[in-house]
Amino acid sequence: MYNRDIMEAVAIPAKFTRKDIDLMDQFIKEGYFSTRSDLVRTSVRHYLHELSLREIRKNIKPKKLSKKDIDKELKEIKKIRQELWKKKYAKNLH
Repeated sequence: MYNRDIMEAVAIPAKFTRKDIDLMDQFIKEGYFSTRSDLVRTSVRHYLHELSLREIRKNIKPKKLSKKDIDKELKEIKKIRQELWKKKYAKNLH
């Protein structure tokens, strides 16, 4: 349970269509949620999380690597792979 769940809850009235209520009830019946409130809270949290991630991604600038930087990274990866292979498999060759 998150710390924010322990904080004081504030009720917010909301209206839904009959179709939405029926779908919510179906998910509750199938055991995905315990109550309509649980479904609404979880759905809102999920959507807010997704919006936050979109904002973060929007503000991240991809790093442009030079060919030299790429070659350096590839050499490092190759070195690590060789060391891992030696540790795991080379001892079985003797």
